[in-house]
Amino acid sequence: HPRVGHHPDHPVLQVITPSMHDLILHSGTVIDGTGSDRFTADIGITGDRITEIGDLGDSEATRRYDASNRIVAPGFIDVLSYPTNGYGEWYKIADGVTSNLCMHGIDNPMEKFLKNTEVHNPPVNYGGAVDHYQHRKILGVGIQKTTEKERRTLLELAETDLQAGAIGIHQQPEYTVDLQKSEIVDHGHLATKYNVPLCLHLRHSYDKAFGSQENAINEALEVAKETGCSIHIEHLNSTGGTGRMRAAIDQIQKARDEGLAITACIYPYTFWATYGGSARFDNFQEKFDISFGDLQEVGKPDRMTEETFSIARSENKLIAAYAMDEEDITEALSA
Repeated sequence: HPRVGHHPDHPVLQVITPSMHDLILHSGTVIDGTGSDRFTADIGITGDRITEIGDLGDSEATRRYDASNRIVAPGFIDVLSYPTNGYGEWYKIADGVTSNLCMHGIDNPMEKFLKNTEVHNPPVNYGGAVDHYQHRKILGVGIQKTTEKERRTLLELAETDLQAGAIGIHQQPEYTVDLQKSEIVDHGHLATKYNVPLCLHLRHSYDKAFGSQENAINEALEVAKETGCSIHIEHLNSTGGTGRMRAAIDQIQKARDEGLAITACIYPYTFWATYGGSARFDNFQEKFDISFGDLQEVGKPDRMTEETFSIARSENKLIAAYAMDEEDITEALSA
């Protein structure tokens, strides 16, 4: 525990303090994440650890940074956020998020993503992953099967984005319905070359005879084995773990125990949302065992009917589906 001072509600905890800090943040307003009131203090950092909090005026440091009139707080990293828009990133700051990463795809080529973000002058660190689907749309391929020439072009576009600063590659087999595994493998090799993760929205988010979540996770694990790349499984609660979260976690952990670099994330609520025109809503009742009454157009108060769903889908409205159990979330959070 750090030694805390300059605040009557904070006990003084004894620590072994090095004679010199690598960095001292001087006189910042500290919000420590415990729910306590903010307080003013110096923070001593050595290596990758906070080693002392208090009045460090007499302490030596390799570097000092004047943090007066600044908030000093834990910085959370949101790995599956979306590009900045001029207002949403300020809500991120209020939640303690200081890095806003669009690993779900940057919605543009990297050069345009950077130009768009610069306009907003965001208060957060930002970055994101190559948006494979956007490149497909630029080529006019969309969700269809690609030719060898188109696949080479897609790899070239992905590499251009990586050289421009992208920090991962995003692919979405469930939405890009004709995406072949070999094309994922190609991008896995590219991810290995640049030492960035391949972030996957898995192929199946349901357990049916025509496709299972277990097989979808196995496809991702096979790509990791074949290419040596790191794989990040996006929002496991609505892809490979809906209704089978413990089995999904065990499946991933087994691969990790075997030495594969596999990570996954969840969001802590029991609905997913996407646009009505998406292939995810094809035969949604059969795939997810839900009905129109489990759907809700975002921004409207009522659940849907077959008629309102038909209208919303034709207009490609954003639709939420209450399709998972609380146990899916709590099981994942416990892991």
